Amino acid sequence: MNKLWKRYFFFELTKVFLLIIFSVYFVYMLIDYSTHTKDFQQHGAGFFGVFVYYLFQLSKQLELLLPTAVLLASVKVVLKSAARNELISLLCSGISAKRLCAPFFLFGFACMTLGYLNHEYIQPRVYTELAQFDKKEQRNQKLNPLLLPDQTLLVYKSFNPHTNQLEDLFWYKGPDEVYKVDLLDVTDNPPIGYGIHHFVRNEQSQLVLRAELEAEPLDQIQFEQNKSLFYPPKWQPISQLFHNVSHANFAKMSSHQATTSTFFYYKLCISFSCILAALAPLCFCLNYSRHFSAFLVYAGALGGLIFYFTLLNCSVILSENQIIAPYISILSVVGLFAFAIGYKYARL
Repeated sequence: MNKLWKRYFFFELTKVFLLIIFSVYFVYMLIDYSTHTKDFQQHGAGFFGVFVYYLFQLSKQLELLLPTAVLLASVKVVLKSAARNELISLLCSGISAKRLCAPFFLFGFACMTLGYLNHEYIQPRVYTELAQFDKKEQRNQKLNPLLLPDQTLLVYKSFNPHTNQLEDLFWYKGPDEVYKVDLLDVTDNPPIGYGIHHFVRNEQSQLVLRAELEAEPLDQIQFEQNKSLFYPPKWQPISQLFHNVSHANFAKMSSHQATTSTFFYYKLCISFSCILAALAPLCFCLNYSRHFSAFLVYAGALGGLIFYFTLLNCSVILSENQIIAPYISILSVVGLFAFAIGYKYARL
């Protein structure tokens, strides 16, 4: 009996969760396909190509879909159980309100784990594959700075994972010496540069072209042989972000270090939101009254979720622009909602 009701709630949550995920994503696919039909035709993508594209898109959109679907599934199950007096029956049988939260917590934990696995293993590849297809993504791609172990700076436009090449690269050895490289093949160590232009500063303090080479190994460029290192911070897995996150004083952080720290904390918190979304409806809906309105519960849940995502996106913007430290701006938003839900849970 003790395990039966837990399995029941977990099964109901899973069933509604999958229904919401596939329903919402199916509508998204129809809308997105209508706007990308010409792009699919230009790339000659058949049915299988379109299918793979939307599998990749599912991974990309999952960070927002997961908390939303968990919240709506939790609300649906709680309201359905309350309408059938199942919650009252369980409470009257001696099961405490806090124990009722156990299957909801486990479901939220499972979805949180799925979110972390997606960020770690699937999304890094998905972003690179979609960037090859989506021209808008290529246009919006920013320059990527990379600080080398010898404290020289490498700035490149993009990384092609299929050829292992950095494209449109500048290597700043110092204020008086700059390399401009069309392509840098990082397959081997040392990397091989193609289309090299070497600039040095002359006596008139002007950068002038000193040498021009078609191909040459650049022995002085040393970095880890890790492909994820060359992706923008948004594309990197959580483990790589943790390795690159800056523990320096916030006032001394570079723009790239601030962006890396921002997306590290963002990816940690967006998946953790699944636990908050799973527990919130049960913590706030175990109140009985004659005028209980399911509409107000759904409206409040969706309004709270939109407010949460808005605050989280604002904190990301503030952190990227080095206005507030990433761990303060992002963790404070999650901490605020976690405190509210934890307070209601403690009073059950």
